[in-house]
Amino acid sequence: MPIVFIITYNEAVHNKKYKALSDDINTHRITKNNVTKQITLTSINENEDLRIGADDLVYITSADNYIEIYYNSSDQLKKKLLRNTLKNTEAIFIDFQNIIRCHKSYIVNLNYVVNVTGNAQGYKLHLENNDLLIPVSRKLDDFVKEKLTS
Repeated sequence: MPIVFIITYNEAVHNKKYKALSDDINTHRITKNNVTKQITLTSINENEDLRIGADDLVYITSADNYIEIYYNSSDQLKKKLLRNTLKNTEAIFIDFQNIIRCHKSYIVNLNYVVNVTGNAQGYKLHLENNDLLIPVSRKLDDFVKEKLTS
């Protein structure tokens, strides 16, 4: 019985903490500047690539040895699958302030974040015109909060 109480209490504390922090992020969030720079995402075997504007990139997710790139093209969300790793892809975005890795499986363009929610599992990023909730790794909580509010 004490274990159930401890687990329930810890979940309630984390839920309250992340709810308050996500509300704080939403109230202090700053709109990011658009970047017109082109980026080229290439497959490992270099036989396929995708060239898009940095502003058009919405998010990238990993799928084993592949990455799924979600981007805007003609006001539609499109998806491209390339054979590459998220770690290799992350190196491309070092010079971009608004494109960050927020989870072991996600790279996200902060320009498309419209809301941040929090619960006992941590932060979730809500993207423009998308129902997917992007999780934020607990070890990256402070980094993402800093990027969204500064």
